[in-house]
Amino acid sequence: MRFETHGNACFQKLVTIGLTLFACVLFLRIAQFSIVQSADWKDRALRRITRTMDIEPKRGRIIAGDGRTILAESRVALSIASDNCAVRSTGKECLIAGRLAEIINEPVESVISRIHSRHNAEWQARDIDRAVFKHFLKVQLDGFLPGIHVKREIQRVYPEHPHAASLVGFVTQQREPGFDTLGPFQHLSGIEGLERAYNSELSGQYGQVSYRINRFYSPEHDSFQTVSEVQDGLDLVTSIDVDLQRIVREELLKGLELNQADTAMAIIMDPWTGEILASESVENTEEHKNFEYRAATPMNCWPADARRNQSLISTFEPGSVWKPVMMAIALENGLAHPGEIIPWKRAVVLGGHAFRDWKDFNRDLLLKEVLIWSSNVGIIEVSKRIFGNLPNPEVFEQIQGMGFLRNLPTDYPVQPSGTLDPARWGPITIGAVAEGYETSVTISQLAAFYCAIANGGTIVYPHFGKKLLDPETGDVVRNLEPETGYPIMSASTAEFIRNALTECIAYGTGSKAHLRDYRIAAAGKTATAKLTVNGSYATNKYRASFCGFFPAKNPMYVVIVSVENPTAGAYYGGQVAAPLFKQIAGRICSDIHGILPFPFPKEI
Repeated sequence: MRFETHGNACFQKLVTIGLTLFACVLFLRIAQFSIVQSADWKDRALRRITRTMDIEPKRGRIIAGDGRTILAESRVALSIASDNCAVRSTGKECLIAGRLAEIINEPVESVISRIHSRHNAEWQARDIDRAVFKHFLKVQLDGFLPGIHVKREIQRVYPEHPHAASLVGFVTQQREPGFDTLGPFQHLSGIEGLERAYNSELSGQYGQVSYRINRFYSPEHDSFQTVSEVQDGLDLVTSIDVDLQRIVREELLKGLELNQADTAMAIIMDPWTGEILASESVENTEEHKNFEYRAATPMNCWPADARRNQSLISTFEPGSVWKPVMMAIALENGLAHPGEIIPWKRAVVLGGHAFRDWKDFNRDLLLKEVLIWSSNVGIIEVSKRIFGNLPNPEVFEQIQGMGFLRNLPTDYPVQPSGTLDPARWGPITIGAVAEGYETSVTISQLAAFYCAIANGGTIVYPHFGKKLLDPETGDVVRNLEPETGYPIMSASTAEFIRNALTECIAYGTGSKAHLRDYRIAAAGKTATAKLTVNGSYATNKYRASFCGFFPAKNPMYVVIVSVENPTAGAYYGGQVAAPLFKQIAGRICSDIHGILPFPFPKEI
């Protein structure tokens, strides 16, 4: 009996000790959780109910050169998105879809199909109006729409669309693998044009807020906290003149139709600053010519070839508009003199190939007449002096110094540089290069060179961007004007070539570009270059070009026009491109400056 009592006592002591140890361990764990690890467990709990949301910055505006016309801007829009995982986890997706469908006035089936899509989140309604937002907010605050949220969106709009569309470009919304639960799309990103070139400046910086969700997976509206501030993008002021852009496009379309050409392109630049005022190309396709289609369709929906601006991305053999380049090099090196006479002959034979003029002059030519009448024989005689007195590498360097073989414009995302390869020069190179073959240039390089002729010898850097502005204050954050150009020829050389090009229009090969109706003297040079087909020059395909500026004294505009493969009969630069220059320049005089054509009496 004593043994049993003693055994029970031992058992009771063991139980007591065990319970005491358990209580101590439990107390210590509670103390550990509540005191030592309280912050950690609190953070874990908060992470389970806390969400973060990116706040998209407002993308900066793109503004025309007048400082007022908006080419691109962003506006805030509210859109409804579904967190599909959260909605499906409630088991009430049909009920939620029905309530949401009533708010956004859509079929229930459409809402349910988006909730059951393969994406974690889907847009249910984009750019909702105020009434829809107020109705949605009331239902959501009552807890009847768990997993359904309103997201602030930034939408990109183009008030002047489609004018200057190929210059401004467009943006797209990128789908990212780690998107948040408030919508499957993240940021706007520039894809083409200036939207792409200045994407980092226009984009701004994302902000972020955190918030808690309740048991209905809806945000607790008093729980929002700023994690990082959002910074809106800067405004970009460009050199683009919308009126000039419209004139260029309209006249190019007329020239394309009149000459039944494949492509027509043009660029207008300020000869003193290098600002590109307008630049456009049109092709003989319905997407290029149909204004209604282009106006009604966003640019990102256009076919790739319809978005293409050949005036900024293509290179070509310039033909005779290159002749002033060789003339300038000869004059600058003392290899030709303004008053000298160039002996004329019917042909110049180089490497077994005979180079002939487009007409028989049957007389010697003054040096300026080589440009006025676009004499092939005359410019080859000048070119022979250059190649005979300067080694090929130095000739190459001097051509490069005239502004060619560079990436232009300086701030456009696609920057072709042109080609000129001394390693491939052969026996006929002297004649070919003199006539504007065996080299390729961009239209902006030609424009920069002719700007130097117009302004007295200083090369300019073609560009679109002028300055970046603070979107709130309008203060200038950064000037984008490129560095001042450098002299590529003396003022006397520029004056000689300018006077020759003025006479070229007055009575030479460019006479159809004359602005006599406006009593304005212009200067310019024609070109007719053969096109290559399958690596060899075609006998019936040409590029007609005209490079000019006006007024001839104190010029305001440099205009380059090029028409590829005109097939309506005429194909010379003086017949095709020179009249197109005249039409564009005439429209600028009358539409922009109010200078009406002088009413000459009709011929009797």
